[in-house]
Amino acid sequence: MKRLIVIIVLWNISIRGQEHNTDVEKNKGIMLNIPSKIRVDISGEVEFEFIDVEGSGGAKNKNENFQKVKTRSPHARIDKAVLKLNFLYSKNLNFKIDYRFNDINAYVDKSYLIYNRNNAKLEIGRNRPLIASNRQTEAYPLIGTSYWRAREYHIDLQKQYKSSTFGASISLKRPLGYKNALEDKSYKMLVYGNMPNDQKGWDGVTFEYGLRNTFNLYIFKISS
Repeated sequence: MKRLIVIIVLWNISIRGQEHNTDVEKNKGIMLNIPSKIRVDISGEVEFEFIDVEGSGGAKNKNENFQKVKTRSPHARIDKAVLKLNFLYSKNLNFKIDYRFNDINAYVDKSYLIYNRNNAKLEIGRNRPLIASNRQTEAYPLIGTSYWRAREYHIDLQKQYKSSTFGASISLKRPLGYKNALEDKSYKMLVYGNMPNDQKGWDGVTFEYGLRNTFNLYIFKISS
């Protein structure tokens, strides 16, 4: 199976209020004046995949591909398409929304409010858990699929000092579910899923609390 991945950054647009006191000259995006003090930054990306399941023959291109994909013809698909909106109300307050699109549906992936002041950050809304780490590969690691790939509703407070960072959060506990671990959907694994979409699914959802800290010691980083 041959796979070609293309990542395209769609745009970077800034919409600013006429009276907003920001350095507009440094931003090279499109700027529109609106009669308010709110600045809106718009960005996004689209990731396409071209999949050639015919291959060159041999054991690794046998019937398994046909059973999973249901076709042996090369085809393309949208892996992800994300539209990101960042509303900057002031120097310390902003609200972020991520819209996500694919071949099946469109939905709000993230929506959360951030307040920054004196090296402290307060975050309220729907986002991934704050214990998550940035992935360096296209596919999620198994621990990421299990614990932090899904979104949660939380209130999180984080304070940064010279060499350490402390945080505390309260969130709605995500229900357990099953999710495909790999892109070929060869098997499912038990995960913490997204929050329910209907009222009946909220039965049994409870609160959970957490504390975390990170110490930077020279080239080492210790987290707990």
